[in-house]
Amino acid sequence: MRVIIRILCCVFFLCNLGTLLFPLTTGADGSTSRQTQPTFPTKTDNLMLGFGEMINGFLFADRNTTCSFDNFYPVAGTVNLSLGKLFLSQDMYCDNSLSIANGGVIVGNFHSFELPEAVPNITIYSVNGVNSELVFINTRVIFNSDLTFNAPMHFQGTCFLAGRGNSLKMINNGKIVVRPASSLTIENVHFRNLGAGGLLCLTDDASVTLKNSTITLAQDYTFSRGSILFTQENSITGTNRFIYSTAVGSTIDTNSLLYMGYSTTFSYAPRRPNKNLIFMNDTTSVLYLDGSTLFSTRTGLQLSTGTLILDDTVTISSGAHFPAEGLSLKSNLTVNIRGNTNVQLFGLIRAD
Repeated sequence: MRVIIRILCCVFFLCNLGTLLFPLTTGADGSTSRQTQPTFPTKTDNLMLGFGEMINGFLFADRNTTCSFDNFYPVAGTVNLSLGKLFLSQDMYCDNSLSIANGGVIVGNFHSFELPEAVPNITIYSVNGVNSELVFINTRVIFNSDLTFNAPMHFQGTCFLAGRGNSLKMINNGKIVVRPASSLTIENVHFRNLGAGGLLCLTDDASVTLKNSTITLAQDYTFSRGSILFTQENSITGTNRFIYSTAVGSTIDTNSLLYMGYSTTFSYAPRRPNKNLIFMNDTTSVLYLDGSTLFSTRTGLQLSTGTLILDDTVTISSGAHFPAEGLSLKSNLTVNIRGNTNVQLFGLIRAD
């Protein structure tokens, strides 16, 4: 009996030792297997192969766990990254309701992380107070239905956020953060009720491209770091202020429109005195004020090129104390005043 017990103990020890010593590979290259909820150990060469169905998600042991995703099947259920790293060797498709525990890092290698139409929200939660932010590196994130998320999403390297015309709502600690020396292209996204800090660059060498997207302001919003490229058709609406306070320039692209909606204010207030931080490439670059307000602080704003369209009741206002601080519309700027438009001018404003 003692011999049998010792043998069983040895077998148990060796099995657990193998779990500790060796990485985990799920799936196979030639046949389909169903994985209920595999737990990947603290290793750097775990692997999900091409034909493994993740029907209940998967778990990482801790922040030192990494795994490469080389799987053809969508992932369903709970994904617990435990602050570890998931490397995409191909596009990753998610299925059913997705929740992400503890956050972590997804290194996309320029592949896609795609959510299905059935997912109305991403719940990112923490265990034992662990930081729950989700970091995407060189990843294209795609969502196919209206999306709500409740924790920070960080973007590093060259990333894309594609909404395919759906809306994005951030609750609790939800926000989009672009990390230093990184760029994020936001395409076909409707930001619902964007609040202060909902979209930000951490440094001035980070950038955001807005492409065919809409921002609805829930409160005054300040863009304080980095730059924005407005390309194709974009709009900012809501009865609040979009405050431009970054120290670097932003551009309305060629053949592109930035529409400011009724009762919305574009407030030019850069943290460094520079009146030339809003660029329009040529006459096909359009700033459209539709019943909205254009305001500049004592720094002054100079619009030199492009097209300015004024529609409905438009207010143009300057906080300047001296003529050199005024809001200036230069001679190369095309100004188009629509019929029955009422333009209200306040402060030092000049056309030269």
